[in-house]
Amino acid sequence: MALETDLSKMSIAPPDVTPEPIPSPSAPVDAPAQDVPPILDVTPAPPTPPSFSLQSYATEQGFDTSGFKDESEIAAALLRSAQQAAQNEPLADIGRQFAPHADKWGAFQEWQKGQEVEQQRVAAETAAAEKAKLPFEWRSVERDQSWEQHCERDPASGRFVAKTLDGLQYAEKLNAYEDAQKHNAQDLLTNYPEMTTQLVDSRLSAFEEKLNTLIDERWEQKQTEASVTQSTDTWITEHAKDVFVLDATGNAVVGPDGNERLSPKGEALRTHATELQASGMSDPAMIRDYAWRAVVADEAAGKLSSAVTSTPVIPPVVTPPTTPNRFLDRLVGSQNGNGQTQQRGGGIPDDTAPRSISASPGGDLRETCDRLINEQGITLT
Repeated sequence: MALETDLSKMSIAPPDVTPEPIPSPSAPVDAPAQDVPPILDVTPAPPTPPSFSLQSYATEQGFDTSGFKDESEIAAALLRSAQQAAQNEPLADIGRQFAPHADKWGAFQEWQKGQEVEQQRVAAETAAAEKAKLPFEWRSVERDQSWEQHCERDPASGRFVAKTLDGLQYAEKLNAYEDAQKHNAQDLLTNYPEMTTQLVDSRLSAFEEKLNTLIDERWEQKQTEASVTQSTDTWITEHAKDVFVLDATGNAVVGPDGNERLSPKGEALRTHATELQASGMSDPAMIRDYAWRAVVADEAAGKLSSAVTSTPVIPPVVTPPTTPNRFLDRLVGSQNGNGQTQQRGGGIPDDTAPRSISASPGGDLRETCDRLINEQGITLT
């Protein structure tokens, strides 16, 4: 019997068996109801926090809250303080930056004050310049006749134009000169009274300034001369017994030439002073000081002759010389026309002698004014 090997030709049918149903798990059977006690929540409640008092907290922090009615006022005050602190923070930051340089605050204030003074000065100068600004200005422009050979006039405009490249600068200068002349002519025609006043005022101002300068210089010179005269008189009074020959009454003996007779020291003083003047020294006080030092040295070296003895004989009054000795006039005095010692000449001061005051105190000033008026071409009526 042959073995069937081709399974595809085989017919396999499932057996005719009905499967038994698989029982499902049975539902739980409710137990009979019983009385069960309820479960109680035994979790303890959290503790209640103590109530917060802003007033108490502020008091604990050291703040005085007695001036507030309630905590709402305290809270409002705290909020205002916080706002002010926020507003002041930029200033506080500046203060922190400035603190290391606080020792220089005084110097900064001085600098700031100097800046204010400088600004005021500049403002004052600006205001003065604006006030002194002239309503018109007389133009003065340079012109040379030789420039015209390099230029010619434009028939259309009437202006100078250059004939060569070198003539460009000369054409510009010639045109500027003509513009200035037109400007001056226009001012002369339209503003003649104001222009005349301006010119006269400017010249008067210059004259006044020059005159004031001369007066100040003359005053200083007079003061210097008065100081030198007073110093000379004082020195002569202190050294009269050394430089003059005195009579029995202590007055200087007047010689035949009309001047006080000099002692050996006086003669030596005059000699040394004349030498110092010849060498170029001009300061009277310096001449007197160096000459006296030389006299003291001569006396110590025994170079002076024996002292002239005082004599009670009073010489007759003689006519004084026309031109007194220049040195005596400054140092040891001279005689005036009345036979009295001039105070300014440097003689022994005499309370009864007339002061050397000009009979016309303003003579020098008038001469100066007249000279300046003539120089300025001003005629006074």
